[in-house]
Amino acid sequence: GQCSNGSSLGSESILSRIADLFIGLNYKTRISKNCCVVTAESSSNYGIPTLNQCNKHGPFTSVPILNGGGCRNITAISEAQLTFCASN
Repeated sequence: GQCSNGSSLGSESILSRIADLFIGLNYKTRISKNCCVVTAESSSNYGIPTLNQCNKHGPFTSVPILNGGGCRNITAISEAQLTFCASN
């Protein structure tokens, strides 16, 4: 749920435009504990839709989508949250 130095939470509007770029990538720091993606918005609405991809070692074969993985207006954040960070 936190971004590294030099980056901050990105918006869902940016995530929606670049989500296809997730294909082939892997988790940067550790595997997530749920399918929702934290963004700069106050609640999460994007998530990884496929259980065979979510919370497992990559590379990613599916991308975050609107309401994917049951993520709609989610406000709870776990310690190992899938987080969308953008360069400052």
